[in-house]
Amino acid sequence: MNRWLILLFTCVSQIAVADWSLDNNNSRLNFVTTKKGSVSEIQTFKSLSGNIDAKGHINFSIDLNSVDTAIPIRDERMQEHLFNTAKFPAMTLTATIASDTLSAMTSGTSKVIDIKADINLHGIKATMPASVLVSKLSKGTILVTSYKPVIIKADTFKLTAGIDKLKALAKLPSIDYTVPVSFSLTFNQ
Repeated sequence: MNRWLILLFTCVSQIAVADWSLDNNNSRLNFVTTKKGSVSEIQTFKSLSGNIDAKGHINFSIDLNSVDTAIPIRDERMQEHLFNTAKFPAMTLTATIASDTLSAMTSGTSKVIDIKADINLHGIKATMPASVLVSKLSKGTILVTSYKPVIIKADTFKLTAGIDKLKALAKLPSIDYTVPVSFSLTFNQ
């Protein structure tokens, strides 16, 4: 009898601590660019991947070649001159949340969590604060959204020269060096 009880608890605990995998089809990461001082446009990335493991370690990656501005030539220019995807094809982020946070949540509940995100972009590593809203949609699905936009400054990741190149190619008087980022990420267990 005790063996069956131990086996049952082992199975239940393995289910409770299973990894959460990003559902790219139901996830979105947007950033807003502003040119000419007042013309703002929403851009996105088509290919995102990531997971949250049983210990609360978050691993997230953006395929920078999947940038989507709705203008193919601008996508190509951003890949080549801004992100330099030949050398830096992805942006990665790692962070940690308390391991019991997700398992303690019940379906239909939400919680704001402040995290420190370690970002690697364009060969530069930086730690940035982020406030996220974690919502447990069902037993096997959580939604992580930006509670506040994350502000990315081009000079933090040595992207100003790339922005200057884009500005020259498009013959624009200005492109802002600061970009707000928002996201809605669905994870399934």
